[in-house]
Amino acid sequence: MNGFYDIVNSKDILIAAHRGNLLNTPENTIIAFEKAVEAGVDMIELDVQFTKDNKIVVFHNDDLVINNNSVKLLDLNYDDIKNYKIYYNLENGQQAYTAIPLLKDVLNIFKGKIYFIVEIKNFFNENSVKILPELCDFIINNNLQNQLTITSFDIKTISLIKKYNSSLLTAAIYIPNSNILPSEYKYKTNCDAFICDIEELSNEFVIDAKNNNMFIGVYGVNDKTLLDKALNNNVKFIGTDVPNEIKCFLK
Repeated sequence: MNGFYDIVNSKDILIAAHRGNLLNTPENTIIAFEKAVEAGVDMIELDVQFTKDNKIVVFHNDDLVINNNSVKLLDLNYDDIKNYKIYYNLENGQQAYTAIPLLKDVLNIFKGKIYFIVEIKNFFNENSVKILPELCDFIINNNLQNQLTITSFDIKTISLIKKYNSSLLTAAIYIPNSNILPSEYKYKTNCDAFICDIEELSNEFVIDAKNNNMFIGVYGVNDKTLLDKALNNNVKFIGTDVPNEIKCFLK
């Protein structure tokens, strides 16, 4: 499998399936990622949260409804949620279920098969000082550093990862309406890329990123008009909920 920079430089634009292929599959699950691979996308975007016992799970929300009560994942150990059932319907109408996966299990299952954008949802806290270095070590020890980019809205999170191991690829996600330029994120975090909502992508961002040797990714590209905007601004990767449609538009 070629390195991340190799594939970014070899293709005009990369398609990232937002939380996996969501057609008839629950987001951020192994089945959704399998469907994304089958669809032939270049990348998968997923979200991670931390548990009380410092496990990293693939899940978007910071809370979980258990016995009709909303509980923060940071207040739960992994053993409390590993048997939690996420239900979905099969093509034949039958119901099936899957589980909330650990990030390390997802990366091991799909190693060498596809590139990942891993968004850390937790904002920096006292546990981050322990969990983030462990994540970095896992990536390096399993030779995954060329297969993924770590992203976050949180500047402290990206900064710590880069300080711990500068070889890991990172991307800062633009805080909506903040007017922070890509170069400012790079100065503060040493990040490699800048990600924003396609609706907020501006010519100023594009020029600033180019002048500072950063590539740009966008999310929310779910129709042809927005795809055209990305293409016209030389965006390197796009996040979409409808990867099959976007692939058809590109053809």
